[in-house]
Amino acid sequence: MAVLTLFAIGMLGGTYLLPLYMQRGLGYTALAAGSMFLPVGVIQGVLSAVSGYLTRYVRPLLLSAAGILIMALSFWLASRFTLHTTHGHILFILYLRGFGMGLTFAPLNLFSLKNLTQQDMAAAAGISNSIKQLAGSIGIALLTVILSARTSYHAAHETISAAQTYVEGVTDALRVVAVITLAALLPLLWVFRKKRPGKSGVKGAATPSPGETVSGKTDKTTIYRTKPE
Repeated sequence: MAVLTLFAIGMLGGTYLLPLYMQRGLGYTALAAGSMFLPVGVIQGVLSAVSGYLTRYVRPLLLSAAGILIMALSFWLASRFTLHTTHGHILFILYLRGFGMGLTFAPLNLFSLKNLTQQDMAAAAGISNSIKQLAGSIGIALLTVILSARTSYHAAHETISAAQTYVEGVTDALRVVAVITLAALLPLLWVFRKKRPGKSGVKGAATPSPGETVSGKTDKTTIYRTKPE
C-alpha cells in the first residue's frame, strides 16, 4: 500500500503540473495541451497489456521497479523544462512517462492482490483504487502549495518575466514529484529483500512421506492413494 500511495502521488501530481506548464508557461490552449496526452493514454494501455503478459516470465516486482524508475526519470527530465523547450522534446518525455506508467500498473496490481482469495478480491480492488484516489488528491494539494510558494519565491528574488517565474515554480514542483516517485522503490526493495530468505527456506524443506503428519495433521490424501485394494 505504501508503494501505491507514493506512486499515485507522483502519477496524478505529474498529470496536474504538466498541463499547467504548457498553458501558463508556453501559452498552449486547453485543447492543445490535452491533445498531447492522448498518445500517452494509448501507450499506457498497450504497455499495461504487455506488462501483464510479461508477469508470466518476469517477477512483478522487477517490472514495477523498472516502470517506477522510468517514471522518475521522465519527471526529472520534465523538471528541466524552460520557456524554450521544443514541442518534440515535451512529447518524448510524455511518451516516456506513459511507458513507465504502463509498465507499472498491471504488475503492481497483480503483486498487491495475488495472495487474496476470490471472495476478498473485489473488496481489495476497491480499497486499492480508493487509496490511489486519496493519495492523488493529497499529492495535488501538496504540489499546489509547493508551486505557489516557489513561484512567489522566484518572483521576489529574480527579475524575470511572469511566464518564466511560473515555469520555474512548476519545475521545482516536478523535482519533488521525481523524488516522491523514486521513493516508491523503497518499499519494493524492502519486500524483495524480505522474500529472498523465504524462497531458500522453501526449497530446503523436506517433502513429507506417505502417512507423515505436517503441522499436526495427517496427509490423508497420500494415505488414501497408498491404501491397498
